Amino acid sequence: MPDLSALEYILHPMPVEVFLNEYWEKKVLHISRNQPDYYKRLFTLRDLDAFLGHTLTNDEVRSAKEGKVIYPRVEGESKTTLYQFYELYRTGYTPVVRNIHLFWEPIGEIANELALAFGCFISTHMYATPENSQGFSSHWDDHDIFALQLEGEKEWRLYDTGPTLPRYSQDRNDYQRQHPTLGQASQIIDLKAGDLLYFPRGVIHEPRTRTCSSLHLTYGLYPDAWEHLVTESIHELAEKEPLLQEGLPFGFSKNAAAGEALQPRAAEMAARVIQEARFEESRSRLAARVLGRIAPLADGHFGRLDDVAKVDLETRLEKRKSMVGVVLPQGAGVKLHYPGGTYTASAALAPALHFMTRQDGFCVRDIPGQASERERLDLVRELIQVGFLKVADPRNAR
Repeated sequence: MPDLSALEYILHPMPVEVFLNEYWEKKVLHISRNQPDYYKRLFTLRDLDAFLGHTLTNDEVRSAKEGKVIYPRVEGESKTTLYQFYELYRTGYTPVVRNIHLFWEPIGEIANELALAFGCFISTHMYATPENSQGFSSHWDDHDIFALQLEGEKEWRLYDTGPTLPRYSQDRNDYQRQHPTLGQASQIIDLKAGDLLYFPRGVIHEPRTRTCSSLHLTYGLYPDAWEHLVTESIHELAEKEPLLQEGLPFGFSKNAAAGEALQPRAAEMAARVIQEARFEESRSRLAARVLGRIAPLADGHFGRLDDVAKVDLETRLEKRKSMVGVVLPQGAGVKLHYPGGTYTASAALAPALHFMTRQDGFCVRDIPGQASERERLDLVRELIQVGFLKVADPRNAR
């Protein structure tokens, strides 16, 4: 996807701003491209053997037919073979590979970019469905979905009877008991190779194949909500503010009068939170959590570890691909959070770490702060070894 961000690539030709303003968390989007090979670089049916033929765990792969799920046997003489997956597929089962972005770099590259762009955890699933088949029955999810049709075609029936932006913890079974009928499908979309389908969490969907097989990939987005920012701010303030640590009034749980007396004090506490909460600090902490859940790309960094011996003050360095960092206080020092890892340093190195998180590329000599030349060299060498930095590609030098 030359010169395009992951989101631009997925949404092309729709501008990102149009998607964010008109569709994100609001309504269904179908982009029909008439370009069957648009996603060919990501994955093909021929690539599926590489996954199903290796020893995978029950969490990584399964087969589904009309909601019935079969998990493979992954150990012993009765281990599920590739030929048994072929047989299940022949009888209408859909092989499903979970979190495929952890194993396949082109898919992982997009997953990491989406995670950084939206600031949220990303899941991925790959579905290979034979013709005239259905892997799962109608349901809604607690995450937003980008469905990329890689090969073949799939019919998606969408219903507007699901919950609006459900929370992660909302019980689907309870909701379905309260809303037992689907009603008529609000949209029926034939997704063809090269097409995109986006729908917000809570949209009931029922995908199935008709006259041909299908291979599609989903990116699931679990965005942090305003709820999480506010509660994070309250937790941080409570660590510093004794009033928020006081117990609730005696008898509040069974005495209505005591319960009513909570209102003015609670309003006082809420005003205190609004006045004193540091939402930027809370944002940084939420961002650090997101980074901790992003898997680093398998980009060949092992082959760069020996480069530390060549680093001197004139060496130009850069962050690895899809690498960002957040620096937060940690006791008497600081901690750098980056995708899949952390690095703890003294407070004296905070200016250097902040500088590196904000630069695309830099020379060791340019690192600011009071650290000595030796301390700067030791720092960048360690950051190469832990996977945050790399020696810059000469083609990127300015």
